[in-house]
Amino acid sequence: MIDHCNVVAPKTLTPKESHVKEAKEFIAYNFQFPITVQNIADSVNLTTNYLSNIFQETLGMSPKQYLTKYRMERACVMLADGRLKIKDVAFRVGYKNQLHFSGEFKKIKGLSPKFYQEKMMKKNERRYSA
Repeated sequence: MIDHCNVVAPKTLTPKESHVKEAKEFIAYNFQFPITVQNIADSVNLTTNYLSNIFQETLGMSPKQYLTKYRMERACVMLADGRLKIKDVAFRVGYKNQLHFSGEFKKIKGLSPKFYQEKMMKKNERRYSA
C-alpha cells in the first residue's frame, strides 16, 4: 500500500512570482538575441514599470540586471570550455559588440573574459593532469 500522506504539494505561486517565473523563462530561451526589457514585459503582458517593480521585489534586481547576470553565467560556461573565441562567446550571449560584452563581464565577474578564460583553462589543465 502506498502512503499518500507524505506527498508534498507543489507550492502555489503568487501572481507576481508567476510573472517573474515566466519572464525568467523568456530570458532563458531568448538571452542570445538582442532582447530588451520591453520585450520581456511584452512576453508576460505587463508594463515595463510593473515588471521592474516585481523583479526588484522578488529578486532584488531589475530585469536588465537579471538578463545581464544570466548572460554572464552562460558566457562563463562557454569561456571555461575554451573552444570559442571571446567575440564568439559575446555574440552567443546576445552582444554584437565584443568591447561592450567585455566591459559588462568585467563589471560583474571582476576580471576580463580573456583572463577568466585563461584562468579556467589552467584550472582544467590541473584537474586533468593530476
